[in-house]
Amino acid sequence: MGRHEPRSQRREVATMDRQGLIKAILTVKCTFPVDLTEEFLQGLSIERLRHIYQALSLRARSRRSSHQPAKAR
Repeated sequence: MGRHEPRSQRREVATMDRQGLIKAILTVKCTFPVDLTEEFLQGLSIERLRHIYQALSLRARSRRSSHQPAKAR
């Protein structure tokens, strides 16, 4: 996670357990295909799961914001 990531989300991810991370990874709404199975994710370290979830969340959020029209001033 970069410095632009809200601290509250970094804290939330840091406190998630393995099953919570796996569920979050499998249910994150992405604008691109994600082909990860629960079986595959079960074999990863919790640090790797956190990294995957953070990356998916960041990418999904940046893609959503780039598809939104600019706000009027």
